[in-house]
Amino acid sequence: MTRLAQRQRDRLRGAVLRSYTNWLSQLKREGCRAMDYRMTGGGVEHLCVKHLRDNWRAIVAFHSRHHAVLLLLGQHLDRSPELDVYTQLYRLADIDRPDGQRTKLPCCDGDTGHPCSPRTRGWAAAVLGVTAPHGVLPTHAKVGRTSKRCVDAANGAPHAREGGPFRT
Repeated sequence: MTRLAQRQRDRLRGAVLRSYTNWLSQLKREGCRAMDYRMTGGGVEHLCVKHLRDNWRAIVAFHSRHHAVLLLLGQHLDRSPELDVYTQLYRLADIDRPDGQRTKLPCCDGDTGHPCSPRTRGWAAAVLGVTAPHGVLPTHAKVGRTSKRCVDAANGAPHAREGGPFRT
């Protein structure tokens, strides 16, 4: 959990706190299957979202099948973009918020059940205070893949050029 997410969690109360606690237990049991969808768009396509309750969201990065980092907790507030959790994410990541309709793909890879976010893309470590566990190699280049299959950090690392993972 990032320091920012810890502060956000400490402010949760009532039904939202209960929803968060239940989801956290589910996340520990089910991994990426506990998430509602994977974000789309440049720079965030490796992050997954859970709708906790009402307009509350949890945004998570998976470093491996068994290691997730809670990046942000907050409300999705279309009418108050300065307080919106997605606006906060894009601002922290220093990327433009995408325009138009976005798709909501599954968080887990359909073939392997592995999460689709094995990398930190550089900014997560610097901006959000995320550190990769031993054996996970963050990449600072955009990773291009010719297939939708994800990389399990225990078996390989994303390759910084087209062609997928290579063994480490």
